[in-house]
Amino acid sequence: MSWQKPGIYCIEGVPDREEGEVSARPMLEMLSQAHGFRFIHRVAVTRSEFFHHFLKWAGRDDFDYPILYLWYHGYPEGISLNAKEDGHQTSIRFDNIVDAQGDSEYSWEGCIIHFGACSTLSADSGQFLKDTRLDAISGYTDEVGWIDGAAMELLYLNCLYDIFGKNKNRKYLNQEIMREIRDKVVQSSPSKELANHTNFSISVREGK
Repeated sequence: MSWQKPGIYCIEGVPDREEGEVSARPMLEMLSQAHGFRFIHRVAVTRSEFFHHFLKWAGRDDFDYPILYLWYHGYPEGISLNAKEDGHQTSIRFDNIVDAQGDSEYSWEGCIIHFGACSTLSADSGQFLKDTRLDAISGYTDEVGWIDGAAMELLYLNCLYDIFGKNKNRKYLNQEIMREIRDKVVQSSPSKELANHTNFSISVREGK
């Protein structure tokens, strides 16, 4: 089998054009053309839709799409599927994701989740990483504008694929690669300044 760059599986809500929200799809199309990776893009605005697509990702039997990209409004340790409605029916919390993992027979080691959502990483994510065995999660610790967030994610994902492309001896993402990406993104220009401005964060699971 020929070496393949890791693909991205993206789930997002319907952007609110009146509020200036943007879709993740054009960004993924541009990055895919630049770096030659594949992506899957799905839309979900209810819990049933979300978990349908989420379990499609979580239930895969290979590592073709080890990056799950969730593009939503957010709050500490969770995302909101529909910002115009409140309550349990439109929220997905970290513990819901942990519970859903019980419906998947596959390990999430070698995988990461990026939360393209405000404030989701404002709380300690160590227990979530330990429970899921994800190698890393990334996102924001505070409010972030749609355009600033999109710019940050372009830099982040571009850095990820630049670094991964230099590690062809490694088939999958791992903690070592994610630490290298984190160091470069938060310490090197131009992403350093934007990461600080947007309160962008990458948490890597400790231990094996």
